[in-house]
Amino acid sequence: MAKGRPKQICPNCGKEFQPEWKSGIPRKYCSDACRIEWWREYHKANPPEEEGAKECAMCGVPLTGKHRGGKYCSRFCYLLAVDRGHSEETCEWCGEKFLDYSGQGRRYCSRSCAVSARYTQQGMRRGKRRISADSVEEWKEKLTQAARANREGKRGKRVRLVCGATSMNTGLDGLIAIVRYHLKLDPYDGSVYVFRDGTGAAVQYIEWDGQGFRQSKRRAQSGRYPWPVGQAGEAVEISGEEFEYLLGKSIVPFKAKKGRDS
Repeated sequence: MAKGRPKQICPNCGKEFQPEWKSGIPRKYCSDACRIEWWREYHKANPPEEEGAKECAMCGVPLTGKHRGGKYCSRFCYLLAVDRGHSEETCEWCGEKFLDYSGQGRRYCSRSCAVSARYTQQGMRRGKRRISADSVEEWKEKLTQAARANREGKRGKRVRLVCGATSMNTGLDGLIAIVRYHLKLDPYDGSVYVFRDGTGAAVQYIEWDGQGFRQSKRRAQSGRYPWPVGQAGEAVEISGEEFEYLLGKSIVPFKAKKGRDS
């Protein structure tokens, strides 16, 4: 305790005490009990001015007690107001019903649906593909009609063969990065991107179908898959029919016998 500091009288009990300095501010009361008691008596003698009786925003009951200064008289009124404040919306991507509490007219039920709708192709909404029916027969009939309508006017897939060798241990994120940053192409354009390993006996391919990526792997029973000659970072486009042939046939290298012309 520093010397030369004058003693002080507690405004609550009138006792003289030596104040202790904390953070450069001297204590005004001799103890915490005196401080609490002094302020309690002060609030009793000087009650706050009431601005007037407020009513509950939900039921109109005057607010009293701990609810004074608030907006609702009880938690029941608060939950009732929240329930009336939301609206039921339909997600534009998945077609599911959801409750919008923001009041801003949300279009999607979740962030995943919003991202999927951002990168989807035109006319490929998941909600439009949803089939709902009350019976198995009705569901089967709607499924048959939808499949028949989906085949009408359908064009072949665009397939791109990525030149060079790609490890078959590369995951989906790595393949997407190769398409986006090395090939400078859009992995969400609906094309099939095919990669071949160093031995030529295995391929894997990815495709964006409007809802997510489909990834598949295929290994030849013998021989190697035919592949274009090119440097890494290049892609060769083929048709869907040619890609089906590539998956179904592997070219077996012919080894000439000794004593015969190759």
